[in-house]
Parts: sequence; structure tokens; C-alpha cells
Amino acid sequence: MRALIAGIIGMCLRLTIRIIAKADTREFRNIPDTGPLIIVFNHVNFLEVPLLYLRLRPRSVHYLAKKETWDKPLRAWMADRWGSVNVDRGGNPLGALKQAGALLDEGRILLVSPEGTRSEDGVLRNARCGVVLLALEHQATILPVAHTGAEMINHNLKRLRRTKVHYRVGRPFRLMGEGHPKKPVREDLLQAVMGELAALLPEHQRGIYGNGVVDETILEYL
Repeated sequence: MRALIAGIIGMCLRLTIRIIAKADTREFRNIPDTGPLIIVFNHVNFLEVPLLYLRLRPRSVHYLAKKETWDKPLRAWMADRWGSVNVDRGGNPLGALKQAGALLDEGRILLVSPEGTRSEDGVLRNARCGVVLLALEHQATILPVAHTGAEMINHNLKRLRRTKVHYRVGRPFRLMGEGHPKKPVREDLLQAVMGELAALLPEHQRGIYGNGVVDETILEYL
């Protein structure tokens, strides 16, 4: 019975997403079919994780979710069903990073928003270094995936309009180095990660990462 209920909820969710948004995911063909992978994406609202998750199946996909996600029944169900990692943004992140690292070691896909919070206007905000530590510790491949249009979903819903969401997939890369580098090095690596993500967005959405300068000597493109 639980499996039947889960199937019905999943079908309703897919239908709802298709009604709300029309996603252009043609570049998803560039996403590797095998191997551990960290997908970094820009975070604007609740819809991007379901869109990414459903489009990437049947790969094993997980995502980092703030602990407040479990305060709302539907989102809590999705988080549990999709094997998300509970992140306490105000606490110690080591437990979440350890859990996420174990998933990578099993060859899973991990969805990570380095900003750690939504940007309602779609402009990139300050990112956090957790993704750098995770990638270095597990020598994981990072793939930037940017989307535009989703920031208009709430606006369009009020006008009963369907939102067009466009995805761009960047070049996969690994970070040069290993272990736990000092803070200046971590910040340089994070700047490079976010620079790769920003390059996929329109200039007005790049925010503090809009100078387009990436130190490619600290990245290994694959």
C-alpha cells in the first residue's frame, strides 16, 4: 500500500510540474551516465530540485536539503523518498558532509546549491565552501548546471501562466588539490566553481561572480 501511495504521489508531482513549467533540458545529454558526480546549480525556488531529480532518473540522485524542509509534509515526504541529506545551516556541517561523501563513494549523483539559500530574483549570492571540501575529500567530479526562468514561477502562477525553464550544462571538472586546504585556498577554489556556474547564466544574474574570471589552473577539465 505504501508503494502504491508513493507511486500516486510521484505521478501527481510529475503532472503538476509539467503543468507549471515547460523545461528545456536538451543539454542534459551532456551529463555523464555513470560515476559519482556533484551537480552544482543556482537556487531560486522549490521547483528546481524536483525538475532535476525527475529528469535525471533512473540515476541514483540525492540532494542537500536544509533541515527546515522537514517542517512541511509534502517536502518532507519528497526529501525522505529521494534520500536527501539533512543540513543544519546554523550548526556543524561535518555530519552532512560525511553522509553526502558516502553517497558519492557509492557512485551517486549529489545535487548541491553552493549558495545554501534561495535567490528570489535569480541573481547569484555568496556561496559556501562545503562543496569544495566535499569534492576534494572524495575526488569527485563537479558539473555546473544553470537554469533560467524558474525565478518567474511564482509571478506566472498568479497569472495562470506556464513558465519556460531553460537549462545549460557546463564542462565537468575536478578541483586541483586534496584534503582540507587553508581558507584562502578554499575561497579561490570556490570562486572557480561559482565562476563556472556563473558563465552559464545571463550577465545580469551572475551577481558577485559576474567578472567572468576563472583561474583555470586550479581546475582539471574532463
